[in-house]
Amino acid sequence: MMSAPIDLRNASTNASKAAVLDAQNHPIAIPPMPDYNGRILAYTATAGIIVSGVLQDVFGLWMLWLLSGALTWPHIAHQLTRRTFLRNSSRIRQKMLLTDCAIGGGFVGCIGLIAIPSVAVALMLMFSCLIVGGIRQWLLGTMIMAACGAIGVAIVGPAESLQSPMITSIIAISATGLYICVTAFYSHQQARALMMAKTQIQNQREQSIALSHKLSKYLSPQVWQSIFTGERDVRLETQRKKLAVFFSDIKGFTELSEEMEPEALTELLNHYFNEMSEVALKYGGTIDKFVGDSIMIFFGDPTSRGQKEDAFACVSMAVEMRKHMKIMRQKWRSQGIKTPLEIRMGISTGYTTVGNFGARTAWTTPSSARK
Repeated sequence: MMSAPIDLRNASTNASKAAVLDAQNHPIAIPPMPDYNGRILAYTATAGIIVSGVLQDVFGLWMLWLLSGALTWPHIAHQLTRRTFLRNSSRIRQKMLLTDCAIGGGFVGCIGLIAIPSVAVALMLMFSCLIVGGIRQWLLGTMIMAACGAIGVAIVGPAESLQSPMITSIIAISATGLYICVTAFYSHQQARALMMAKTQIQNQREQSIALSHKLSKYLSPQVWQSIFTGERDVRLETQRKKLAVFFSDIKGFTELSEEMEPEALTELLNHYFNEMSEVALKYGGTIDKFVGDSIMIFFGDPTSRGQKEDAFACVSMAVEMRKHMKIMRQKWRSQGIKTPLEIRMGISTGYTTVGNFGARTAWTTPSSARK
């Protein structure tokens, strides 16, 4: 039995760490909308609303000072979150968005709660809060924006008319729609990439499971289970344990192999090993190896029911194997095999060194050596 577990564990690790692949197996990135780009888009839209309002005498000329702030704040925020101590702050994205809510609320208060521009700015902020932080972020952003808006109205006072000219309204609605559409596009791309990642991981998981079932044929079920449940690590190590070890071979097998064709002999051996393996697994034995016509089975590793119970199970298994051989001899006789096949058995109990033996690239798992 070779180092099948190593390949499988590597395959499982690779599956969990695999990059997301598209249909052509090219890696793709999960593309959330960068905060810097989103902030530039939102504040540029707000700057367009300010320019339109000032040109149509909806806003005062002093609002042009806010224009310069709207165009420079995204760059300032980017520098603060990337090149100062704030980059190490936890949840910096959510905190900066709350700052944007405060600025947006102040702007709404400064324009005197004029309906459509105010709603346009509020929609951009609330949509961003929902995308970034969910309901909790939305509630915090709404409260901060409302508080800052109230402060702004208290300082500047409400507008004489809450209605805005058509051009200003169109610009505000168009800018908000553009921002929401672009943000929604990035969100869709992110969701699509996540779904592809989920599908890819699921496919690799299914491949790993299928591979594990194939490799399980090369390992005793107890060893396979202990490896894939994490009870045993796959590395070169041994332990000192008291085991009950069973050996058996077929008497007269050499002479039989000279009489039979290779195909018929192979079929006979496979049938014999299969029947004996089922008996061994019934009693909890760990099948170590098949060598020619010989079988080596031991009890006590990787699981043990106690030294007395392990020895009793080993003897019980040997007795049932002898009984089972009578049935198998009758079947072989019906197939034309006249040589009466008998098996020789030996059982030994004692301390052994059991574990993985070999090189780093290939080893026998498990193996035992009498000491």
